Amino acid sequence: MKAKVTKKINEATVTFELEGKDMKELMLQAQPLLEDDNCWLEGFEDAFVKWETRLAKNEKGEFIYVKKVARTKDGKIASRTLGTYQGDKGHFWNKWEEYVPRETRPEEAGSEADDFMS
Repeated sequence: MKAKVTKKINEATVTFELEGKDMKELMLQAQPLLEDDNCWLEGFEDAFVKWETRLAKNEKGEFIYVKKVARTKDGKIASRTLGTYQGDKGHFWNKWEEYVPRETRPEEAGSEADDFMS
């Protein structure tokens, strides 16, 4: 079974071609594309949402991750990252989280939290 999904991402319109054994599998593959690009956190209702893709490296090799980033006019930032189910069976969005700059975070013992902008 095949399907095409057309999605406006940032300023481009992209068509994705999906293939799966049934409709449920196609919906699982298409799920990240079917969601609205809105941030539902308080204070972000009118935020500008942009998709971003980054290449990262670790001891296991290179990987690509996709984020939706919401920015408000007063400078607040929130993001959610596209996750992958085990066995590469499909994708899902992690919850929206507001970015708190490192210098304003409460001290967290032993925390090695990455800075959002790095």
